[in-house]
Amino acid sequence: MGLPGRPDHILAPTAREWGATAWPVVLLIAAGTAGAISMGGVAPLVLIGLVDACLILLVMAGRYAGVAVGQAGLSTRRGPQGWKTWAWSEIADIEVRTYDYEDMFGGRLVRMTFLRHLRHLGSGLCVRVTPVRGRRFYLPVLGSSMVRPDPGFDTKCDQLMDTWERYA
Repeated sequence: MGLPGRPDHILAPTAREWGATAWPVVLLIAAGTAGAISMGGVAPLVLIGLVDACLILLVMAGRYAGVAVGQAGLSTRRGPQGWKTWAWSEIADIEVRTYDYEDMFGGRLVRMTFLRHLRHLGSGLCVRVTPVRGRRFYLPVLGSSMVRPDPGFDTKCDQLMDTWERYA
């Protein structure tokens, strides 16, 4: 499913941003495979193979993610399945929100031993869209944090807000 009309801006991850996400996954896959081989046996290799397949799918889904804005409205794509478009009249609010890694998981982060390291990651910014009808959602590409900083975040947000104000 393609984009309706010609978008004013496509806010998709650049090859550099995508590569910054892909390399840690590649290193994780290599380390896991090396560890499984050193353990010996088939079970660790099968488990690592399943984990590797999931990681590869997540990275590839992120490669397809994008946001396009234009006269037709706001379009999002979270994976290879295509674009979903909301007309500007269907959008009640767009806001930049701050989130804190410690607030994730309903404040239970401190009690989750395996997630305690997230407390030190600080906070980040994301864009939340509130439609007139339906559930609020976050835009898949617009985000910036200490873990994955986006130097063009402010520019992308300005383009989104300017287009919304122009056509809404």
